[in-house]
Amino acid sequence: MIKKIFWREPLVHFVIASSLLYGLYTMVGSGDERGSDTIVVNQPELLNYLQYRAKAFQPDFFNNVLNEMPEEEYAALVRDFIDEEILYRQAQSYGLERGDDVIRQRLIQKARFLLDSEVVETEPEKAALLDYFQQHANRYSEPARVTFTHVFFDRKIHGNNAENLARAAVTDFNKEQIDFVDAPAYGDRFPYLINYVDRTEEFVASHFDSDMAAELMKREVSASQWIGPFESLHGWHAVLLVGKKSQQQPQFDQVADSVKEAFLEERRIKLRKDALDRLREEYSIKLNIDRSINVDAG
Repeated sequence: MIKKIFWREPLVHFVIASSLLYGLYTMVGSGDERGSDTIVVNQPELLNYLQYRAKAFQPDFFNNVLNEMPEEEYAALVRDFIDEEILYRQAQSYGLERGDDVIRQRLIQKARFLLDSEVVETEPEKAALLDYFQQHANRYSEPARVTFTHVFFDRKIHGNNAENLARAAVTDFNKEQIDFVDAPAYGDRFPYLINYVDRTEEFVASHFDSDMAAELMKREVSASQWIGPFESLHGWHAVLLVGKKSQQQPQFDQVADSVKEAFLEERRIKLRKDALDRLREEYSIKLNIDRSINVDAG
């Protein structure tokens, strides 16, 4: 009865959960004594324990903290380490981590941290970054942009006559020399913008459609000549195209920081995968599922 009441105490559950999180590290990082009744206490174990308690990972700093810690405080730290290790092993023996998704996810996070901590972040050489930049040049290019205004004729309002109204508007606007700032005074209410300044083809396509966007990107600029009409998903448009910018390819020095960040992230991803692949070799995987898949791919 006493044992049953003890294990129902919320504080005990909390301590065990905390111990499990630390215990993952000690289980992975310690020596061969882990499966026995022996608890190993040494400077590296205490250093890691102290860092996890502080939620800060600065080995040099905390190593000095340990070395300069008063004897009474140091003894208390060792006792806490031993107590939590005992609780962790007790929790394992009871299987308390099984079936608890919160603990499972926290353990996975800790394991990922341990894998990441093995990745040595060396400074990449400029030649490697230049090569990466050249291989991914499109990623850093500035897309072509277009500036225009338009007058919209809604198909829902005018039906088949919307095209005729837009065609007549093109003719009339050119005769009357209607300019960029006058466009909002004409036509029907468009669900998006009237004036589009330095917009990419992708952006224009999202408001009109891909065919109209592509057509505008091909047209010559004439700040005084209305063109069209152009059909979109919404209706018909008279357009005044006043500016275009071709695709721009920046120099390496202009995007060096972005290139380095992307290069390092791809390297980290590869190193993580390599580490997991090495760990995977230590396990025998049995798939009891109805589908044929390759778990080693990807």
